[in-house]
Amino acid sequence: MQSFSLFKRPLSGFFILVLLAFNACKQPDNAPPITGTVLVTNEGNFSQGNGEVSLLNPQTREIANAAYTARNGGLPGGLVQSLTIHNGKAYIAVGSSNNTNDKIEIVEANNLQKITSVTSNATSKIIIPRYAAVANNKLYVSNWGNYDASFNSPNSFIAVIDLSNNTLIKNISVGSRPEGIVVVQDKIYVANQKANTVSIINPSTDAVETTINTPKNPTQIVVDTENNLWVMCNDGNGKLIKIDTKTNTLAIEQTYALSTFSTNGKIGISPDKKKIYFVASEAFPSKKTNIYSVDITNFIPANPVLFLSAESIYGLGIDPNDGSVYVGFAPSFSGAGTVKRYQADATEVSTHTAGIAPNGFAFLNQ
Repeated sequence: MQSFSLFKRPLSGFFILVLLAFNACKQPDNAPPITGTVLVTNEGNFSQGNGEVSLLNPQTREIANAAYTARNGGLPGGLVQSLTIHNGKAYIAVGSSNNTNDKIEIVEANNLQKITSVTSNATSKIIIPRYAAVANNKLYVSNWGNYDASFNSPNSFIAVIDLSNNTLIKNISVGSRPEGIVVVQDKIYVANQKANTVSIINPSTDAVETTINTPKNPTQIVVDTENNLWVMCNDGNGKLIKIDTKTNTLAIEQTYALSTFSTNGKIGISPDKKKIYFVASEAFPSKKTNIYSVDITNFIPANPVLFLSAESIYGLGIDPNDGSVYVGFAPSFSGAGTVKRYQADATEVSTHTAGIAPNGFAFLNQ
């Protein structure tokens, strides 16, 4: 992946504009220096389709909100679900309230300049795009597909985009409501939330080779140093499972029953790939959401370690260089959210006003 430092470049008219949107933030004097840029995906409001991308500079501790609009003169055009960076480009999964404007926006990762949009065509579709990964110079995007009369998703698929010409070339059928997607050893692994499976796709043939059964509601996936998968599931209690990719079998299944909580599926892993973080909501009527960490080198303690407890936690991201933990807070879906950066020991480093419902983070580093 190519690296860029957005705020060290000479100021253009674009930067002058977004600097006007910078928000002051608070931070301790001993906060560690860091380089690079954090791209914050702000989901937006479902009915208004006003998702956006913010650019956060951890060095200066400043944030530019509405950065996509500042560069391109308009919104991405829907809900911003996720953003994937590859070879200097950012691929933004954008959904719409009626699914007619669902697309992948392709932009320059260092300044959000739009390159093109990829939408459905006569032979292949993009319908409720979720997350993406790259293999063999192709972008693989999990899509829920259209809802049926009972609000199920019986025709979910992976959309395949040829990155040599940014063309949508194929849909691959998978289990209902695919979410997290990763590439490991030339195979693509997809967590199918409502099918309770993980699909394995061969990118050379673009076909599903096999399917692994999991506990209920597998969502996001991280990969450890030995290329094992760790998948967050939720069957009323949080379940963290380990899949051995050498045998494609379930190796570990750990249940966490903490005051009858449930996970929202958000998961991250430390730069050394020894610690996993995940988000879990406390049982009603509590309004609190918690972030826990688990040491996977000597798996597994009876209970995970509480990293943070607060209301309205919505997004989670771990900086792959220094291990900073970025948390998005969404007190509503009609007003500004908040992003906070923490050190690995849970010390708060900075606080930033963000867009509506900050749900994820992507990292450009030197």
